[in-house]
Amino acid sequence: MEFRPKYIQGESAATTDARGLLSGHFDLLVVAPSWDSRSVVITGSSEFSADDCILLLFPGRDPAGNRDRNERHLLDFAHRYCTRVLPVSGPSLSLDDTWNSLWQAIMRKAREAGRPLKLALDLSTFPRFYSLAAIAGCLRFGYVSTISVLYCEGQYEPDAGSAGALAPEYPFSVGEWDTVPIPFLQGRRAPGNKKYVVVSVGFEGSKTLRVLAREDPDRISLLFPDPGSKPGYPAIAEEKNKLLVEMYDIPPSQIVRTNAADAISAWKELGQSALERPETENTYYLSCGTKAHALGMALRAVCLEFPCVLYNVPERHNYVQVTATGQYWTFHIRDLSIVPR
Repeated sequence: MEFRPKYIQGESAATTDARGLLSGHFDLLVVAPSWDSRSVVITGSSEFSADDCILLLFPGRDPAGNRDRNERHLLDFAHRYCTRVLPVSGPSLSLDDTWNSLWQAIMRKAREAGRPLKLALDLSTFPRFYSLAAIAGCLRFGYVSTISVLYCEGQYEPDAGSAGALAPEYPFSVGEWDTVPIPFLQGRRAPGNKKYVVVSVGFEGSKTLRVLAREDPDRISLLFPDPGSKPGYPAIAEEKNKLLVEMYDIPPSQIVRTNAADAISAWKELGQSALERPETENTYYLSCGTKAHALGMALRAVCLEFPCVLYNVPERHNYVQVTATGQYWTFHIRDLSIVPR
């Protein structure tokens, strides 16, 4: 898939061979260890090297010790394939402090290089507040010429005794969501305009509905994951968001369907649908679905400049069993306004 609005070009490619996810030399690699096994898929890349690697380290741990094992694995990979390893630490839910530490590390690297960077980032287990802010900031300030984003599709353990179905509300997070704008994606708002929200939906339908009740939008469109990472996932998403569609009377013309794992396809479909009405509505993008769809919305917001991209901050993240499906994606993003040196 390829898409090129304005000065940014995006290409997506899928593979079942993790060894080919990253190849060549990069100025900077940014990764975040997690208890999710997808955080170490990148270590299968054998034709990769980088000058620096930023590891975003959170204090949260899981009872099975997966987080510690994955962190050791990633550190070993970084020390073998990167000249310098730069740990950045902070609580995942202390958004301002942790984001400032990460952004300072990226800016230092950009200043040291004295030229636009060739950046790689693993989106699979990287909290979207930080990953989308980093990508948007790097594009806004011309810190990068290219960004290669990795994404591994995930599958989830079924609810016990449910014949393969997911739990009624699959617990990716615990407690209510607090919704905040993502840095460099705050957009523009005009007093007196109506409120329009594009929601990427997933499996947490009740929490999504509660967020929308607080936001009180005048109009809603959906970015829907179809096809999904597994054949049955679109039907689950339909069921979990059925009440949302009914309550807000969302017609089929306002539902954009695209591959759950393809960020460039999501970006392209949103661009071709062009559902925004900036003259009369303030536009918000609310990510409640996959990280790939979140990236697609962020890229559209970067190009349009006026949408505000929102992040749902949970009371805490929940340990869930997630495994890679064996389908891997690379999204290549290029700033065409930058002349290579």
